Amino acid sequence: MIPFIILFLIFVFVFLILSMFLENTFLIYFSSLVLILVGVYTMSNGLLNLNNWFTQSLSVAFLGIGMYLMVVISLNMIEEI
Repeated sequence: MIPFIILFLIFVFVFLILSMFLENTFLIYFSSLVLILVGVYTMSNGLLNLNNWFTQSLSVAFLGIGMYLMVVISLNMIEEI
């Protein structure tokens, strides 16, 4: 059985790629927010009952990708107004 967090990560990345193809800024913003929340969750609880340097680096990568996308999309939304 695949753990819930792995299924959730797959769903988030598929949703992120789909929203980039559709060029919908709100969906990209929402998926980056969810990616940040997944990064915080994996940093505190670990991934697959592991909480070592590998899971910590993965959570920092999730946080970094989510924050980068959120800042870029927010600036893009401001420029459209």
